[in-house]
Amino acid sequence: MTESLTEHSNADFKKIICRRVPIKLQQFARLLNDITETDIDSVRIKAMQSQIRKTKETCFEYGVESTGNLLSRIESQLQLDEETLDSQKPLIKRFTQRLQSHAERLKLGQIDSGSTQAIKESKQEADQLAESAPETDSQPATENNNTSGSQTETPDPTTASSSAAPETKADDMESKGQTNQTAASDHYQDQPIAFDERSTSAVIEPEYEFKHSIVDDVSSAPTIFESSSELIIYWCIDDANAHTRLKEQMQDFGYEVENSSLENAIEQASGNSQKVVITRLEDFDDNISEPVNETSYMIVLAEHDTLESRLKGIRLGSTLFFAEPIDTIKLMEQLDQLESCSKMEPFRVAVMEDSKAQAKFNDKVLSTAGFETCIIIEPTELLNSLSNFDPEVIFMDMQMPGCNGIELTRILRQQERFQTVPIVFLSAEENHDKQREAMTSGGTAFIEKPVKKDQLLFTAELYARRSRNLQPHLARDFQTGLNSSSLLKEQLTIEAERAMRQNDSMFLALIEMNDLPELNQTHGYAFGERAVQQLARLLRQRLRKTDCIGFFDSHRVGVILSHCADQEAESVMSYLTQTFANTPVAYEGQRIQVSLSVGLSRLGKDFDIQRLVKRAEAALSEAKNHDTSHLIWAHEAR
Repeated sequence: MTESLTEHSNADFKKIICRRVPIKLQQFARLLNDITETDIDSVRIKAMQSQIRKTKETCFEYGVESTGNLLSRIESQLQLDEETLDSQKPLIKRFTQRLQSHAERLKLGQIDSGSTQAIKESKQEADQLAESAPETDSQPATENNNTSGSQTETPDPTTASSSAAPETKADDMESKGQTNQTAASDHYQDQPIAFDERSTSAVIEPEYEFKHSIVDDVSSAPTIFESSSELIIYWCIDDANAHTRLKEQMQDFGYEVENSSLENAIEQASGNSQKVVITRLEDFDDNISEPVNETSYMIVLAEHDTLESRLKGIRLGSTLFFAEPIDTIKLMEQLDQLESCSKMEPFRVAVMEDSKAQAKFNDKVLSTAGFETCIIIEPTELLNSLSNFDPEVIFMDMQMPGCNGIELTRILRQQERFQTVPIVFLSAEENHDKQREAMTSGGTAFIEKPVKKDQLLFTAELYARRSRNLQPHLARDFQTGLNSSSLLKEQLTIEAERAMRQNDSMFLALIEMNDLPELNQTHGYAFGERAVQQLARLLRQRLRKTDCIGFFDSHRVGVILSHCADQEAESVMSYLTQTFANTPVAYEGQRIQVSLSVGLSRLGKDFDIQRLVKRAEAALSEAKNHDTSHLIWAHEAR
């Protein structure tokens, strides 16, 4: 076998064993998992056996005996009749986990030629079978163990299974118990296999090289971070020990927090949406004769959430009210919304109007009020004009030469990008049947001409604002505000193409919370949601607007970084990793520490996205082997 291994080049080995075989193993794992959860499908099993046999032969051909032996045992198991196979579902479930484990190791280049790993797995399987087998199995198994020192040949699993031809379920279990325990015993009679200089393990290097992050200092944020918040928060709480952790968290997230007296803070923040006053309800008397604030944005923190407390806050002149335990995430989301309002871009309004005089009037009214407009006079130019404008609301005329507004609306609704854009009909049409037809064709509202200036402005802002507020939720997770998995992966393709055109750098980081299932078991699944929200907020707050953040899959978050050097990318992700670990998750009065594992990789010179993702996944898998927050780089092995 060793001679045949030398016939294969390292490149061939990596291509087949480190890439193709793991894909097959994961496919087999999914199929076996389906068997455990649904009725046995003999046709599907027969097709799977053929694929397993071919993959097994490939593994033995390339010297990956541990995986080949596992596939042999699975193949023999699948040859049992349906009734017996149905009784073996717990064992099949374990095979599923083993296949996943082998796939992960092969992808990382951790090749076992069949010594230690095979012995360990065979012993584990023998122990599991010994525990679950009937008592009638014990005597044959003992006889096999007693003869393990003699010159016995380990029976081929396939032959053993096919020759068993069980007549009853008990016979099946006995036959299988004898075969597997004999195999496990024979493994143990062997001496440890010496390292063979010609073996695959000696010739093939791992597919990836890992590098541990050396960035440990998180005292200052990396320079490529988005600039800190422009909000100024006046901290007007008399007790220096009250809500100190909340104050620290706001500072951690980039807010400028200043200690101040309430009178000075209200005076400084009066009429300024970028200045916020935070005070405590208990610092005021219950008898309030007049509000202390009328023109500032003031947040009141209270010990208890009662109607009386909320009334007292309203009478003080509060804008927002938060009671213990303070929901830090929601409070800072409110601050983000306040800050974003001052940076809001003009609403984009498109007007389809064939009358030049009316189009000019609409354009003047909307532009003067600060809207960004796109005026279209020719219906044939509608699609071209809208494709470059991305409107948030469309005003549509009804009667036009060549076609009408109802037909144009139906055309727009056929295209995915315009399916949720509000379309408001502006028409002199008084026929109610026509108006209803316009609405059922996809219209959002109908306004009869002539349209007054105030009505036009109110309608434009109302629907454009709704459209803008809704848009993020269509492509993002509602609770976290992160991009969906499909959107992130689409953006990954776009960024890779941009990097290739501009010969620029691009990085992919995959983030996973450590021990999240265990934490959910202990504290409940609502805790996991809160932890993900806190992570999402940290990423949105600290990363640049040009960086892409979203769910890579159900349990991993992906970050796409561009326009930065290797050290900057490492500094950014290390800073975020350590900052999150140092910021406990507030949940039901508790402060719970959660750590992260992060895998980071740079887009290669081949600009291959699939290879980039595999490297990042391999780095994340390596990082998860550590107990605390850890960042691992992955590079192609040279």
